[in-house]
Parts: sequence; C-alpha cells; structure tokens
Amino acid sequence: MVQIQLEDNIAAVLVARAKARGLSLEEYLAELATRDQFSSGLPLSGVEAIQLIEAEAGPGNPAYNGTYSREDIYLDHN
Repeated sequence: MVQIQLEDNIAAVLVARAKARGLSLEEYLAELATRDQFSSGLPLSGVEAIQLIEAEAGPGNPAYNGTYSREDIYLDHN
C-alpha cells in the first residue's frame, strides 16, 4: 500500500468526485490512472478499453463527445 499526502482541499475534491460516481477513493484514483494511461498513448488491454468506455458512459456523466480510434475499438480482434 502506498500513502499519498495531499492538501486537505484537494483530498476533499477527490473524495467528493469519487462519491458522486459511486466509487471509493481508491476506485476513483484507479480510474484516473487508467485514463492517464489511455491519454499517454500506452497500449490498453481490451478489458481496460472497455472499462474506460464504460466509465466515460456511466451514470451521471455527460455524453461522451470524443473519439476512439479503430485500433482501440478492435484491440482484441484480428
């Protein structure tokens, strides 16, 4: 386990965002890490891509207006 020290106001924002999504803080931070991996250009597994898409389209989120590349959509297909 890793401990991270944050300013109280930053921690409160993260906790509120996690709670608004129905997630624990740990789950929310894991979701953010997945998004960072996607935006950094590192390859995602098919499962990670699906999790990212579901997180983007989950309840309480605005409609997704971005794009996914054909390679990302068909990552686990030939």
